[in-house]
Amino acid sequence: MKPWLASGLLMSGSALLLRLHVTVKLRAIMELDSACSSEQLACHYKYRSISSLPSHLDSILRLYTYSVAMAGSVESFLKLCCLFCLVATSSGQLSPAFYSRTCPTLQTIVSLTMRTTVLLDPRMGASLLRLFFHDCFVNGCDASVLLDDTATFTGEKNAGPNANSLRGFDVIDTIKTAVELLCPGTVSCADILALAARDGVALLGGPSWTVALGRRDATTASQSAANSNLPGPGSSLSQLIAAFAAKGLNARDMTALSGAHTIGQARCLSPAFYSRSCPTLQTIVRQTMRTTVLLDPRMGASLLRLFFHDCFVNGCDASVLLDDTATFNGEKNAGPNANSLRGFEVIDTIKAEVELQCPGTVSCADILALAARDGVALLGGPSWRVPLGRRDATTASQSAANSNLPSPASNLSQLIAAFAAKGLNARDMTALSGAHTIGQARCVSFRSHIYNDANVDAGFASQRQRNCPSSGGDNNLAPLDVQTPNTFDNTYFRNLIALRELFNNGTQDALVQQYSTNAGAFAADFAAAMVRMGNISPLTGSSGEIRSDCRRGCDASVLLDDTATFTGEKNAPPNANSLRGFEVIDTIKAEVELACPRTVSCADILALAARDGPNNLAPLDVQTPNTFDNAYYRNLIAKRGLLHSDQELFNNGTLDALVRQYSTNAGAFAADFAAAMVRMGNISPLTGSSGVIRSNCRTVD
Repeated sequence: MKPWLASGLLMSGSALLLRLHVTVKLRAIMELDSACSSEQLACHYKYRSISSLPSHLDSILRLYTYSVAMAGSVESFLKLCCLFCLVATSSGQLSPAFYSRTCPTLQTIVSLTMRTTVLLDPRMGASLLRLFFHDCFVNGCDASVLLDDTATFTGEKNAGPNANSLRGFDVIDTIKTAVELLCPGTVSCADILALAARDGVALLGGPSWTVALGRRDATTASQSAANSNLPGPGSSLSQLIAAFAAKGLNARDMTALSGAHTIGQARCLSPAFYSRSCPTLQTIVRQTMRTTVLLDPRMGASLLRLFFHDCFVNGCDASVLLDDTATFNGEKNAGPNANSLRGFEVIDTIKAEVELQCPGTVSCADILALAARDGVALLGGPSWRVPLGRRDATTASQSAANSNLPSPASNLSQLIAAFAAKGLNARDMTALSGAHTIGQARCVSFRSHIYNDANVDAGFASQRQRNCPSSGGDNNLAPLDVQTPNTFDNTYFRNLIALRELFNNGTQDALVQQYSTNAGAFAADFAAAMVRMGNISPLTGSSGEIRSDCRRGCDASVLLDDTATFTGEKNAPPNANSLRGFEVIDTIKAEVELACPRTVSCADILALAARDGPNNLAPLDVQTPNTFDNAYYRNLIAKRGLLHSDQELFNNGTLDALVRQYSTNAGAFAADFAAAMVRMGNISPLTGSSGVIRSNCRTVD
């Protein structure tokens, strides 16, 4: 036998021949008498003890038998085989048959798991489709969205469009575990996600399509890329078209893929969220804020800052209001907040009044958002409709506050990066910085600027130095806008042009110039940016809780009866003759104690009971939320799209005709959707030797 027939060459030529026992068995066949006929070979193949070969090698042996008959010799066949292997392994193309030999049961595993999942939770079909979309739009379909944060990178799960929103990670974990048992180290998490998304759509009555496979998994993830690449629900039509075009998808693809909103639900922040459950809410907030600002005009700025410092740390969840506990150090004493944040007692006052009127209904997070808006408006600034429906965090993080809040010493690029990490662009950053037209700053926060920076007016620096010595006096206050410190206007930007504040010459100079001469443009942009900031990772649905006391988390203290040593919370003014449900918790607790004595806390029982009550999610398609059909497009024509970006598709624009077509032709929509899903699945996949095959979809091996 020729030397090149050695098994080592076969092993390098095809991944199917890597295992030594396979090579030995193939060599046993190849070393038969070279004069034997193809019939003899076939007989040998049929009856030799090769039944222990993996089933996917059956086709290789058949190919060998027939090719020897055609080529006339084993050597000719092996030359053809090696050529075939080299072509197969060098290809970076995706193929529906990629795992047909290495993991033939893959699609069955995915299908069975998805069938059970969707039966128990129909919404999960939409969740996995969204998970796939959010993966592909950030550096390609590489399963980077599944990775947990590590010491070396901050992943995509907590990016603005994803935090407290993406679901389905556990389903992918379940499928991956089953696949690893049958085909270890073979199938990528990226391909599992692509198949799960397809099956979720099909199981809800939508189209199916052939999924090209062969992706590999990313070894890293990027929160900043997720923040910048994923189109937001407030996107305009032109922004949507541009975002999809950047991924190689055209306007027709975008319109078809938007039809995915015929299933699933959206986090429901709405200005009308409490219109029935607490119709007096905004009146209570406004009246309290009017009295507060009249007595202390600076409080308007303080509550605006409090809201900013809440939203920039794990989202707008009122975590900044929590006092420290035995289990966590909260945000109040973080570096940017200690001896600086104000307004807690104002929120307490509003909350107490709201609880009297609407007990257990309105979150502290929503109260803070409304108070910030009214503080601005009462000082002469713009007002805006505040989307409501947030829930309150049950914990807080001092370390997150220290790392997420931009410093007053930040340069322009650092500021832009900090806002981008929260899904806000440079224009948002510049507009929101205009909040410094009201309020005061502590000497410690501006000392370095007035003593060390070159980009500051000398007279302005000298004036500020009188009340802010080079050492000491850290808590001495100075107005951020010396001309009109208690009026919300555009003077702040005129100060910037006079080099009296924190900005260097840079990319935002033109916008600062515009705002300095056009108060209306500043007011409009500020209001829009406040809405966007208020949408940073809110807790909605069953996440978080509704606190009765904005300073305390969920410890079940509200359930305690009075004793000889303390007077409890049940008879506090916001609670007396108002709170209900104690007997429900008692009933659950009694049953739990029978099954798991002295194991489950009352706090956890209360949290679970609250979760299983009403939530604040709204169906994207109110008629058939769990059926994949074309009702979504009929909703758009009726002006009933839930998201702004949805209704943009039918708004006297270039895509109106296509929306009308899909609304009356379900087949055309299904065909275009399936084709667009295939194209989306081809966005920058890792193939060949790029990336890895993770054994755990949440971590890099």
